[in-house]
Amino acid sequence: MAFRLKIRSKILLFVLGSVILVYSVSIAFISLKIKNTAYNDATNYIDAYISENANITKGEFNSDMITVRTLAQAFENYDVFSSDKRTEIVKALYKGVFEKNPQFYALWDSWELQYINPEWKRPYGRYVENFWRNGNLIENENELKNLDGDSGDYERIKREAAESVEEPYFYSFTGKKDDEILMTSFISPILKNKKYIGIVGVDISLEHFQGKIEKLKPYENSYAFLISYDGIIVAHPNKEFINKSVKDIYIDKSIAEKTIENIRKGMFFSYVSDHYTLKTPSYFSFAPIKIGESKNTWSMGIAVPVNVLLHEANKSINYVIIIGIIGLLLLVTIVWFIAHNITQPLIKVAQHAQKCSKGDFSKTLDISRKDEIGELADVINKMTSSFMEIEDLAKKISNGNLSADMESTMLSKDGDLIISLQQMTRKLRAIISEISSSIQELINTANSLNDNSQRIMNSGTEQDRFTLDVNRSMSQIKMISEKAVSHVNEGLEKVNKTVESLKGIIQKTRVIEDIYRQTNFISVNAAVEAARAGEHGKGFAIVAKEIQKLAEQSKSATIGIDITSQESIKIAEESLLILQSVVTEIQQTSILIHQIIDSGYNGSRNGNPDMVRLKEITDENLLISKDIASNASQLSTNADVLKGVINYFKVN
Repeated sequence: MAFRLKIRSKILLFVLGSVILVYSVSIAFISLKIKNTAYNDATNYIDAYISENANITKGEFNSDMITVRTLAQAFENYDVFSSDKRTEIVKALYKGVFEKNPQFYALWDSWELQYINPEWKRPYGRYVENFWRNGNLIENENELKNLDGDSGDYERIKREAAESVEEPYFYSFTGKKDDEILMTSFISPILKNKKYIGIVGVDISLEHFQGKIEKLKPYENSYAFLISYDGIIVAHPNKEFINKSVKDIYIDKSIAEKTIENIRKGMFFSYVSDHYTLKTPSYFSFAPIKIGESKNTWSMGIAVPVNVLLHEANKSINYVIIIGIIGLLLLVTIVWFIAHNITQPLIKVAQHAQKCSKGDFSKTLDISRKDEIGELADVINKMTSSFMEIEDLAKKISNGNLSADMESTMLSKDGDLIISLQQMTRKLRAIISEISSSIQELINTANSLNDNSQRIMNSGTEQDRFTLDVNRSMSQIKMISEKAVSHVNEGLEKVNKTVESLKGIIQKTRVIEDIYRQTNFISVNAAVEAARAGEHGKGFAIVAKEIQKLAEQSKSATIGIDITSQESIKIAEESLLILQSVVTEIQQTSILIHQIIDSGYNGSRNGNPDMVRLKEITDENLLISKDIASNASQLSTNADVLKGVINYFKVN
């Protein structure tokens, strides 16, 4: 089903449709741009935020490692002191370290026996001094270890002979489970001429990092965490995860393994993954923490839900959408007023055109504008005026007015239709004038024929009268017969002229038929123009009807003239045959008269058969003369009818 849309609806549909499309694409593009920009800005901020806090933690760890390294470097000259003196110096150093570093829970050192005991010749075995806090006191304990060979973590530490950070672990100095705290150990080797002598280590409590980590919340529902070299959770808001591997926490094990791999490489990295507890997409960012010269890099990470990252962006997008809707409503209002301003005059034009299509040309359009619509109104007003003039001319022509005044009136107009009407009027006037002349000649001929027939009748009557008295006036009968022959011959000539005039009239009617076809063609052209113009071309249709009416009237007159002319020709031809017969009879009469005169007066008395024959011929001629008179009268009547038909057209 096809919908018929008005111009205003089309303007609103196409303009607003295009605007809405552009608005939608623009808002979508801007929203996407805002979202991407906000996301990038937020992730850059998060990366910078976690990197900054990782550097702070790195500074703390490195400070502790520097302390241990300094102690190890101080012990390089161990052989300067005796065993007792060295123990005294160690206690003094450790006491000062404990006082300045409350996070240190224990300080210890380990010496290879082969370097501090000349009697020990084996490459393993060590002497260990342990110092730890017990409230406000510092306690210590000495012991020998690995006397049967190096093993466990110490074997690795001794083999690497480098600074190291041990994986976190729970430890209780009281041996009670409830007193366990999460700790790690920073170790620095004691080297003498690049030779491994022993190590100095510190056991650091990681409990205070828990409080610091919990404070790192740059966004709502975000949190930070600390992970060791092997992926062990060191600090986390959820304490259930502490000292657990990320492999045990992450839902996606491949992401967990990739995370540990990147931590071990000391990389900055990030990714988006479903949160293992929130079950929503979250942005994870990691920053490395390199402690001293240890290869065991730790990492600080942060998790932020993506919807939180885009919260501000979504607010901005909502503002953009609201502003866009307000702007669209304003634009709709403006477009509506513009469409109304454009279509209202067009509606007036359409209504005026509908009136014109019904033949009402009495009113004009009242539209005062300087744009194309104003020009259209002016053109339609001029067209209406032209239609009125053409309609008036067509009505006058259809009423038979073909006068020169009509032609002069049309000469002041222009246009193909006017020119065609001019040509048609000029041709019709010329043809009608010629036909009028021919009809007048026909009337004159008919009257003359009628007179001749009367004279023939009179001659026949006289001949009949003279026949009764043939003996007295035979010579006079001869003169009368000869006079009758003369009249009949004159009648024949008139009848021939009548036939020729009637044939000429018929030829003229053929020209009128040609004019009818041309007029009909003009009417068809006007009808085609009306069809092309649709509703607004019905004015053309009215003019076409008037021209068609003129064509039909011309055709009707032509048919009438043709029929009357054909009847007149038939009558004239019949009269011609009759007159020819009369001539023959009269000639026979003349011969008989000569015979009678030659035979003498006595022949008449004795019942001359020539006299009898003369009487018969005379009677026949009288009857024929009456028929000729009747035909001449009918011919005159038909000529008057033709004259009446032609007089319908006013040519003067």
